[in-house]
Amino acid sequence: MKRAFIIVGVALLMGCATGPPRRPYLVHHPELDPYTAECIRERKVHIGMTKEQVKASWGPPYKVNRTVTAYGTREQWVYRGFTSGYVYFDDGVVTAIQN
Repeated sequence: MKRAFIIVGVALLMGCATGPPRRPYLVHHPELDPYTAECIRERKVHIGMTKEQVKASWGPPYKVNRTVTAYGTREQWVYRGFTSGYVYFDDGVVTAIQN
């Protein structure tokens, strides 16, 4: 019986530590357009999201690659795990998504 409680406790802690903070973000940002709020709730990303919104939806990236050009800064966020793929930003806004 004691072992079952430990396993459940560890599973809950791991879920809290690895999952993105969707609910608090949505509560603190009631001004979000309905589509973006729905995407965050459903762990989706769309063109036009900000870095903060992507983190709320998918969590922090595994790795960030940056390129500075004459036209601005471009970033590629690399994700592994349940949301594996790449999110591309130009000046802090999502311009492409690759799954």
